[in-house]
Amino acid sequence: MKASPVAVPFRGAKKNSPRPPALARAVAVACITMTTLAACGSGGGLDEANPEAVAAAKAAAERTLAGHASGNTESQAPSTTEPIANDGPTNRADTPDDRESIVGRVAGGDEAEPGAGSSDTVAAVNRVDTLISDMDLMNDITLKGVNASHGFATGPGHVIMGNNPRGTNTPDWYKRSYPWLATDSYWNYLLPWFVHFEGEGNQASNTRIEMRNMRVFMKRRSNGEWSQVNRSQSVGAIECAQASNYFECPLSGDVRKEAEGVSALPLAGHNLHGWWGSREYVEGWDIAAVVVTLQARLGVHATNGVDDRSKARYLVQVGADYYPSDGSPEAVLPAVGISRAKLLTSEWQSISMTTLSDVGKQEPGGGITAAELRASPPPLD
Repeated sequence: MKASPVAVPFRGAKKNSPRPPALARAVAVACITMTTLAACGSGGGLDEANPEAVAAAKAAAERTLAGHASGNTESQAPSTTEPIANDGPTNRADTPDDRESIVGRVAGGDEAEPGAGSSDTVAAVNRVDTLISDMDLMNDITLKGVNASHGFATGPGHVIMGNNPRGTNTPDWYKRSYPWLATDSYWNYLLPWFVHFEGEGNQASNTRIEMRNMRVFMKRRSNGEWSQVNRSQSVGAIECAQASNYFECPLSGDVRKEAEGVSALPLAGHNLHGWWGSREYVEGWDIAAVVVTLQARLGVHATNGVDDRSKARYLVQVGADYYPSDGSPEAVLPAVGISRAKLLTSEWQSISMTTLSDVGKQEPGGGITAAELRASPPPLD
């Protein structure tokens, strides 16, 4: 039975935390996806019938966050004004997603050549078809070390709070666990995040994951127009053990600045979970749709070492969280939505989360239809 779908760690710091907004980024998925935890009820939230477990979980979160106050790594990624080749949207409905060709090669034991074709690297880095497929398809390959019952373990994309950022538009387990947040008040802050996964069959040890151009677009109800929300290019990250409950992630992530964005060397047995920028103000009542998109590829770690990118099985997933205020919350947060996990090659490709109302899993969801997205896409270029 699948657990609740939210796929990655979320914040659990107290509101009066002195850390900068970016440091308040999630250190825990807690019970959002982990229905097997002792502290969780059958619905995936903290079990109010188990106060000892709840207290222990909160104490663990506070210890973890305290450790990150001085140990977190943040890297300032260079902004770029140069256009990205083939980074434009398209309304073509006849462009096939050939992601299955990659999955077939991997499943068959063949080594995927660096730059092997994917759903968005041959004709374009980003396009509307890719936005839709990133919410519709399953993960490309099995995630190594991850509990198969977790919602992010298989995919597809999930729309959680979607385009209705209020506590009343959260999963039932969340409203039971945090009734003081289940109000009609709008949550007017948003923070995008990403997660790196190691896939089954990975044999690379000299391969980095490179990232650039994480963008958040919001479509307004008031005028139907898209605008870019995020401004800061700072990147912070933590390392979470693959087999952990994702509630305690005591290791700071090592993110390196590159000519184009940032990169990280995967740490054995861990998944890097990071955030791009800091919480940005959004007018919750005016949100019709949200798109979070990031470009990623494989790079060589040590240039004097072996280029083993063809043996790499690394995936990336993206999403975002709403915040009820521009401060650290007293509870874990459900996501705006999460994308599927996509297998990387040595060519830039996009990974995107879109709040679609008719694609992916709605829990509870809310957004625009795929047809509406095609008719009026965000300015991806």
